Amino acid sequence: MGEAVTRRADRRLDSTASRRSTCASCAILGHPLSLDELIRARDHGVSAAYVRDLSALGYPRVSLDTLIRLRDHGVSPEYVRELKDLGYAQLAIDDLTGLRDSGVTPDRVRSANARAGARLSVDQLKAAAARGWR
Repeated sequence: MGEAVTRRADRRLDSTASRRSTCASCAILGHPLSLDELIRARDHGVSAAYVRDLSALGYPRVSLDTLIRLRDHGVSPEYVRELKDLGYAQLAIDDLTGLRDSGVTPDRVRSANARAGARLSVDQLKAAAARGWR
């Protein structure tokens, strides 16, 4: 019985430590978050590293709701970085989620731009994806 109690206590400590590490994102976000907001962020995979990476890519002080939306749509810092490297810097949040939802990958962007001989707009990329990249 003593061992089971110790394991439960260890899990509680791990959970508390995890909540504290998520709290590091509070300072990065620039405003305090309630415990419920921290739990919500964690439930959606929004970590301090995610916030820090997006901030470094030009998306500082993004609201928690927006961060969750980006994460839920599969927009990773790597995705943003690769698009930025292809000339698509500082895209609007709606453009990032729209591209991701349309199945636009950096490789597809690279190929489509090469075929077109120019850098296509976000709308052109989404239209090409909708047509099956034809």
